[in-house]
Amino acid sequence: MSGSSRFQSKKRIPWTEQEDDLLQSFVNIYINQKQAWSKISEELLKKGYLRNPKDCRERFQNYLDSKFNKNKLTKHEVDKLFELISIYGNKWTCIAEKLNNRTDQDVKNQFYAFVKKVYRRLLKASLSNDQKNKSSQITASLRPILISNIFSKNNNNQKYPNISTEMKELFIKLITKNRSIEIGDQLEEDEKKQVIYLSDYLQKENLFYLQNQNQRRSFNQKISTKTKIKDQIQQQKIIKRIKKQKHIFLINNQNFLFKLKMNHQNEITAADDLQQFEPPQIISRPPFQYFNSSNKFNQLYSNVQDYPDTSQGEPFQDTNHHKPIWD
Repeated sequence: MSGSSRFQSKKRIPWTEQEDDLLQSFVNIYINQKQAWSKISEELLKKGYLRNPKDCRERFQNYLDSKFNKNKLTKHEVDKLFELISIYGNKWTCIAEKLNNRTDQDVKNQFYAFVKKVYRRLLKASLSNDQKNKSSQITASLRPILISNIFSKNNNNQKYPNISTEMKELFIKLITKNRSIEIGDQLEEDEKKQVIYLSDYLQKENLFYLQNQNQRRSFNQKISTKTKIKDQIQQQKIIKRIKKQKHIFLINNQNFLFKLKMNHQNEITAADDLQQFEPPQIISRPPFQYFNSSNKFNQLYSNVQDYPDTSQGEPFQDTNHHKPIWD
């Protein structure tokens, strides 16, 4: 089974205490080696635990490694985080390096949770009393990929939902301005209208994105199924040919001979074109003497009329340019 096919299931399985202990022990062994997390993943698999390298790394850094800060973000860190995001977008590794010894995954998760909390409180402050109970349901539709797209500096990434620049700026403005909002706080009427308008827009875009994802997933499954069927048919044909002691791979002899003939003709044409050029002139500084050449050399230049005769081993005189000076 290939490494990529092992981890296709997206269902999250909680880590057990025994699994954490094994992870810690394998980290102590492999952490300074190349492809450490892949080796750790393989060791866990031998013990019956199916975890990919990314799961192992994030579990260790976010929960087991004592050198990383896992506490809740302070108000000062939140303010600095918004400041860094305005510069780097959603480049969490760059941002984490500038915070208080935190991992990129921890920073990202805490930021998403913080944004959803502010968004939920904005909805409760904006919706009518009979709709306030929908705020949690609406907030749940604010998927991490939507938040990442809104705060991203890369607007050409096709894996993200298509959100207009105007709505991105409105969302960032509302979240940033009201990041200290508490339950029961009131908003101005204009802000309430903006929150409701933004909420309707994001719900529609999220629904459209999910529909496209489902269509794309369905299409990919059909392609995968067709490919598997085609491969199975091809394998059956190969097995039949093996049983009949025939060649496995067939060559179209007619096309092969035609291509061979064309290649030969191209070689002849290239040789004819080469003969149209004059042979290179050898300009020497005296004294210069040719020695008896090999038969292969004479055969190579047998058709060149003006090439100097080297059979007698006589001094070569460059008469085209100057008189010999050793007379």
